[in-house]
Amino acid sequence: MNFDPNIWFPSRNILYYYALREKELGDDIKKSKYKVLREARSVALFLLGVMKLRGRDYWLQLVDPKERTPDIRTATKKKWKNKCRLFF
Repeated sequence: MNFDPNIWFPSRNILYYYALREKELGDDIKKSKYKVLREARSVALFLLGVMKLRGRDYWLQLVDPKERTPDIRTATKKKWKNKCRLFF
């Protein structure tokens, strides 16, 4: 899997592609090599709830496991002092 630090995904995008892979792989999606996909799906579901509560869009980014940081980063745009900034 390619982990690009410049790519952020909308939650709905992650859920859509997870559903496609799940149909394609069946029970194989439970294997450890697809752990990143399962975690991304969990975070995407959580972010959909947060988006509904806060009325703001959120994105997520897959992190290379070699970084030894959290597996997924999340961010949102927020107006601050009349400028739009990305908050992590």
